Amino acid sequence: STLFSFSTLFRSQGITQGNIGSAFYANIYLTSVDIKFGSSNEWRVELHRYVDDMIFVIPNREDMDIIENTVKDELQELELNLNENKTERIYEVSSFLEQSDQDQRLDELSDRFDCVVNPLWIMNSKHRAIFRSAFYKDELWWHHIHHYQQCLREIKIYINDTDLSHKIYKYLYNDKSRERDLAKQKYVFGLEGELKYTQPPDDESFQAIRQWSASFITSNNVWSKNRDNLRKDLVDLFEDSWQALCELNGSNPNQTRQLERDIRFALYRLSILGLEDILNTLMEILRQAFWIIRNPINVLENLAKQGYLVEIRSLLTHYQNRDQPVEYLKAVTIRAMRFLPKIDAQEWELIVEFATSLDSSVSIAEKLMATETWLYLGHKYNNFKQNDHIKAVKNALDSEPPERLQKNYLLILGQFEPKAVEQFQVNRNDPMLVSAKNLALEGNPSAIFDLPEPKIIRQKYYSGQAPNDSDQEAY
Repeated sequence: STLFSFSTLFRSQGITQGNIGSAFYANIYLTSVDIKFGSSNEWRVELHRYVDDMIFVIPNREDMDIIENTVKDELQELELNLNENKTERIYEVSSFLEQSDQDQRLDELSDRFDCVVNPLWIMNSKHRAIFRSAFYKDELWWHHIHHYQQCLREIKIYINDTDLSHKIYKYLYNDKSRERDLAKQKYVFGLEGELKYTQPPDDESFQAIRQWSASFITSNNVWSKNRDNLRKDLVDLFEDSWQALCELNGSNPNQTRQLERDIRFALYRLSILGLEDILNTLMEILRQAFWIIRNPINVLENLAKQGYLVEIRSLLTHYQNRDQPVEYLKAVTIRAMRFLPKIDAQEWELIVEFATSLDSSVSIAEKLMATETWLYLGHKYNNFKQNDHIKAVKNALDSEPPERLQKNYLLILGQFEPKAVEQFQVNRNDPMLVSAKNLALEGNPSAIFDLPEPKIIRQKYYSGQAPNDSDQEAY
């Protein structure tokens, strides 16, 4: 048998990559392809498809050309094209098995990663009791989340507050999930039981958190060694894959895809374990081959959260100076600034400049990200406010911006001069703008950022009761 691997490419309009409904609609849209190569097809071909990735197992290699042409015809009927750069013929089973061995290596690294991070979300019984007691109290819940988040940063574990909240909730009431993942930890590392001393100190000072970190590492030295070994292996995978990719220079499409996948695999996990050991290479990729990273918004956010202000600024400058425009990358780099542990007046001026620019060289996407960043940070950096900033917002409102920008400008103005909002008219048939203006007139629009998630999210997804296992698995 011969293996034939295809990947379709949507040429025109479609659903955004990563959208929760993409796979569902792809299955509907590609039904005719599934039928054409169903169990009774004339070539006795086996089709294995996941969304737009297809593998054909062909008993007779002489049929390969006609099958490829048939696939192209079926796709053209759907106004789709075959991605030639991602199409591969595999004639020897050993070649396929070699790829499977590479997949197994990543699976093993993935298992080790799970066994390093999951015990941190499981915590221990005393620590879980603290979160259970705060479950119905939003402000107290997020206080505990943020305190634990700061402690995790001290042991070089980086995770945003909403993700940490979700992960803790996953295990909080679910005995079976805890037992299952602790059993996996024993199988992978030979390590039994929950971590010791996870609950943060009552004192929230920097010195107290440093002392907690030292006690935690001492009490969980085997976990710490496993974490360090895993980080080293992921760093090696990232660095070696990038070096090999540079040497390959696109000469082997299949190997190129494999190396790019390895880079993304390692990067995702090192975003939680710390980016410091791959920082230089990561910056090189973000400048020279940013298309490798399918979701740069998360990478830039993680860079900012880990305090790499200089790197964020240098990337923004680089993207601004490129001959070919990269509006999206500029926009998400501006967005990343909201996640820096601290910004100074220079960064604030940059945010204001992008947010209120009337220059056509600044895209709508950049302005949207800058205004949203301003809204996100405004209540934290009120001391940076200047009269000319407010004047610039009013000028921007007078320029008749698109509705989403108009909404953001109204909310920004409401932070500083609620009475001035009244002079700006909005479309009364647009409920978003009407609500934004009313909120701005109240004079405290930044209150919507006081908690990481709106209350409705907690009401819908955090029942507050001890859910059964099926509920937890669905979550």
